[in-house]
Amino acid sequence: LLSDAKKQWKPFRVEDILLVAPTRRENPCAHNTAAEYEATLRQFRVDLAPRYQPRDGLTFCNIFISDATLALGCELPHLVDGKEQRMNDMIETVRDHDDWHPFMHFDGAVRAANAGVPTLVLWHSGGNGPGHGAFVMPQEMPVSLAAVKLAQAGAACGYGLALGGCFGRKKRKEVEFWVYG
Repeated sequence: LLSDAKKQWKPFRVEDILLVAPTRRENPCAHNTAAEYEATLRQFRVDLAPRYQPRDGLTFCNIFISDATLALGCELPHLVDGKEQRMNDMIETVRDHDDWHPFMHFDGAVRAANAGVPTLVLWHSGGNGPGHGAFVMPQEMPVSLAAVKLAQAGAACGYGLALGGCFGRKKRKEVEFWVYG
């Protein structure tokens, strides 16, 4: 699926992906290490895989987040009852889900990623736009908000991308950080 850009809408199954850390039944993300978390994100090759590359004015952060959260054991599906979930829809799911918790300050979110906990940075468009989301990657502390390193599919796809460049100045002030578990 990673090599076929025309199949990005087809969801992965757990059997289709490598689970770097063993699946955990009670709290699947509680004991990941930073290395396991990062390896799980990197297996999708978001920087090169045609599945995530922007085209025809579309970007695919929702697809990457769906794929990687499935592998991490905290799935946010991009198809629900046959309907595509745009990023705004997925953000609403995160906000309403008891297993996702907001972090008011980015340094707590970075510490969670450094502990191997799935950590998202999200921007809700507030309207009909798609919104945007990315994963916070493990990184050295201290760090500024604009320099928080992300893994994302979007206008730019890759790993270690700075939040300031991924979300821009205006959106940067409106992002939310969410941690699983």
